[in-house]
Amino acid sequence: MVGGVSMNTASIEHHLREIGFKFNDWYSFLDLDNFDSDHLVENLTTEGNDDRPFLWSNGEFIEKCNNGEICIIALRQAESLFNLSQLMFALYHGSLQACTFLDLQKSRPPRDIRQRGFTKLENCNTKSGTTFRRVLHGLCWEIVEQGGLPVIFSMIQNPVLPIIQQKCLDALTNILCVDHIEWLVLSRQSWFLDKLVKMVNEGDLQCDMVPAISVIDRLVVVILAENMNAAYKQLMDSNFISICIDQLQSPKGKNEMSKLHFIKFQTIAMQALALLCQDDRSAKWEKVLQERVFSHAYQCALVWNTEQPPSDPTWDKSESFYRNMSFSSSALLFSLIILIHAVLKWPGKRKHLQKKGLMFQYQLSKMMTLSLSETSNSKDSNVPIIKNAVEWLLKSLTGVNDKDENCSRVETSLSTAGLFSSILNPISELCEKVFRECSYKECGKRESQTGQWNTCPHCNVVCYCSSICKEADRKMNHTTTKCSYLSMKQVD
Repeated sequence: MVGGVSMNTASIEHHLREIGFKFNDWYSFLDLDNFDSDHLVENLTTEGNDDRPFLWSNGEFIEKCNNGEICIIALRQAESLFNLSQLMFALYHGSLQACTFLDLQKSRPPRDIRQRGFTKLENCNTKSGTTFRRVLHGLCWEIVEQGGLPVIFSMIQNPVLPIIQQKCLDALTNILCVDHIEWLVLSRQSWFLDKLVKMVNEGDLQCDMVPAISVIDRLVVVILAENMNAAYKQLMDSNFISICIDQLQSPKGKNEMSKLHFIKFQTIAMQALALLCQDDRSAKWEKVLQERVFSHAYQCALVWNTEQPPSDPTWDKSESFYRNMSFSSSALLFSLIILIHAVLKWPGKRKHLQKKGLMFQYQLSKMMTLSLSETSNSKDSNVPIIKNAVEWLLKSLTGVNDKDENCSRVETSLSTAGLFSSILNPISELCEKVFRECSYKECGKRESQTGQWNTCPHCNVVCYCSSICKEADRKMNHTTTKCSYLSMKQVD
């Protein structure tokens, strides 16, 4: 059993009936039915008997109150994480609407997060994307500084129910939009990347593959941006790219029941592959791997229906944020980015496309004249980038042919002038600038440039604007015990 509060079944049932609702042996706590982030983070990082946040250590503590014992702390942590995940999802997409765990159980519509306890967006009716991002980054750091990361990892390792693991990954998808946090995870929790790849390879489409690929996509950004060679090698050694291609070509994502989740997986997986292809190290991949990625991207572009472009599915009300995102065109965009970098970096790929000249050029021309002009959603931000990619490919295919069909020379002479930076170097646009607040909560000062303040040399998590704030916080919060815990060195 997980350590902490232990009661007999009768007393637990009585206690939980007084403070919440029961749904199929799972409880919802009334005081957590909100988006008060301070309260939720406090409950997520509730301290156990050792003055450190309470960690999950055994997966049998919840199922039907085994052995008459249950851990109320763990139940509260699970619901707190669920609501924090929902809150971060809304902030990431610039929305003021979200559903709590209890909202979903009662089939209530999304509600205004400000009216449900979230105080960090007060006194404003309209918010810019920058404002939402800054608030999201602040919330991510609050979770990390209070010790939430080890708690989340302990929940992933002992999830009890699939939905808990899924919500942990959903939360990490947003927490890991902050590059320094990503670095902490990759450098101190190396098992995590292998687990994610295994989930993509062996897991369920909805509960495993989609949340896992979302986190991997975030990690790929920092691996490439920070040139983390060990993590890059780990990802390549795990056969991540081949696993993605296998799943993208699997029939299990083609039936109507799983179509929605497959579209999500396809879009995110293709973005991860496009990012890896634009990196210079892709030129050293084995030819077999290059061929698999190239062939899949080529087929995606070739079979894209120009007569009746795929429309985005109807999203559930709880996922209404997706309505301003075009998943149907994103997969095409990432396929074109892969083809462009293949032509630029991999031998013989331009020649291959030229040999398919009439058929492929006709498809590209159709994309320009029909699919992306007359029938597509004018609000789709992918359209101008797709048109730019298509125009470049058309020009590159009508240039001078290679001197020899078996020539191993890469087409380095091709001009990239005119290509959008989001095609040539998407990593730079995905790396977000995070200006941190001083970790001493009484201070409130914020950096004027990224990385302006040094982090604690022991835990590498907290940072301070001055030695005065550092000493004050050490007395109040950042004790030696807390610092050691935040280093994640004590987590199994």
